[in-house]
Amino acid sequence: MIVATRPIRPSAALPIYGNNATRQTAKPLYLLGRCQTTVSVDGPALKVVVEQRASQRYPFARVARIISGQRVDWRADALACCQQQRLPIVFIGAEQQVTGYLQPAQAKRSSLDRLIEEFLDRPDWPSHYRNWQRAERMDLLLRWRAERHQAGTNIDPSDFDELVRRHVYHPDDARFRVPVPVIPAGMITAYVLQVLDRAGLQACYWGDQGHPLALADELDRLLQLAMQLEISGCGSEFHSDQATLLRLAHAFGNSLQSTLQRLLGRLHRRLRTTLEQWH
Repeated sequence: MIVATRPIRPSAALPIYGNNATRQTAKPLYLLGRCQTTVSVDGPALKVVVEQRASQRYPFARVARIISGQRVDWRADALACCQQQRLPIVFIGAEQQVTGYLQPAQAKRSSLDRLIEEFLDRPDWPSHYRNWQRAERMDLLLRWRAERHQAGTNIDPSDFDELVRRHVYHPDDARFRVPVPVIPAGMITAYVLQVLDRAGLQACYWGDQGHPLALADELDRLLQLAMQLEISGCGSEFHSDQATLLRLAHAFGNSLQSTLQRLLGRLHRRLRTTLEQWH
């Protein structure tokens, strides 16, 4: 359990998607301590007061995104300022699972945002979306296998077939889940939300008959898969404490950034091609 509210200083922080110079040196803020914590506003900064400790200030310009534990009391002004500063906040519950998030309203729509909205006007969009999900999972597995081969490690064909079976065809079936390390809850979720905001995209869209296209959730799951493959390969256990896993995850920051950029780029091209075929 991470007991300090001070941002962990990884060897390589997750990069920010896009060219926002004011955020290039910003870091994620983790408020996951066991002590009661209060967050308020102090000028151009968040004021974090941990029980029986001196208060600390975190300038908004140096914060990229926030992961908040269950023992954090948020003042309304702090939440409002985080939204004005376009800082996503992910909330973690007692079971160390993401219970929800606070995301700024999207004011600047991107071309991909408009493509998604047009795509959702089709009554058959869910089947096309599921095809994209399977294709991206397969692409992650193929890229991982190719990288292992280039590094001199050959993956047994039967092991790879099992990974495809579990992750591509039965990703939601608990019986087929590979034992993998639990990447600290909220870390990737917060990064995905930050990137979507910078890219002019929404976390969730609503399609025909009110069915959701939960873009943030799906990208989160895809990045989780990519990270799990990097850390645990074909499923061997990786035992470590949460802080070590967090630093390890941040060490793959460049890889996660390129993976997310590729996922969004491939989604853009796929939707554009699909819509052109429909017209």
